[in-house]
Amino acid sequence: MSPQSDVAVLYPLRTVWTAGQLGDQASALGEWARALTESRVGFHLVDERDLEAAAVEEGSMWIGDRRYRALVLPAVTTLRSAASMRGFAA
Repeated sequence: MSPQSDVAVLYPLRTVWTAGQLGDQASALGEWARALTESRVGFHLVDERDLEAAAVEEGSMWIGDRRYRALVLPAVTTLRSAASMRGFAA
């Protein structure tokens, strides 16, 4: 059994590479993690490979057999490719 996690938080690796380790994404990621933890909302850190493999169905994002109802992009400014977001465009 794994804990329920309704939120996926993208680890903004490409943004770190372009903006540096102390960019806005560093504090944004920490703030989101703290707020979710304090609110007792389960979350998983995901990377762009997860997003590329994700399916969006009925208002949820699925990565394998895990369902997420929200995706957090903490101050993300750079992605590896447009494919990372292909399934999320409305």
